[in-house]
Amino acid sequence: MSSSTAQRQSEADALWNTTPPRRRSTDLPATSPAKTVEPSSSTAGTVAFPDFGPQSSSINAATARLAGRINASNVSEHEIKALLEERQKLVAKMFETPLDRVERARLQYLRWNLDRIEDAKHGWYLDKLEAAISTYEDFAEKLGKFNQKLENSTPRRRKK
Repeated sequence: MSSSTAQRQSEADALWNTTPPRRRSTDLPATSPAKTVEPSSSTAGTVAFPDFGPQSSSINAATARLAGRINASNVSEHEIKALLEERQKLVAKMFETPLDRVERARLQYLRWNLDRIEDAKHGWYLDKLEAAISTYEDFAEKLGKFNQKLENSTPRRRKK
């Protein structure tokens, strides 16, 4: 495993560790049993897929984001430079003459791909920052509620 891959893996592990703590199993809603898929003619047996209940979509989104970041982090500097040059040529052409449909689609693809690579480089840190902000906002909200309870429960003194 290369050092950059090992670094990305450690960043991926850190991403999972910055998520809010998992609920205890007693807090989780009851889930239905595993779904089964009947075998087709090319498969040998039945495959059971676990049903994670309501948490399934967030698990899938986090896993897809993580997989995308790992894939995008493996792009070489040479490929990034080639993408940047091609994008620059298309942007320059766009200001000279209108782009045709294929060129507009290619420019959109290049922008998306470069954004994906940028997210692979800096997205881990932005996720950590987002988690810290969320924690701070939750704390501020709880502190506000606590202050309101204190004010409501403290008797007011009358001015003389």
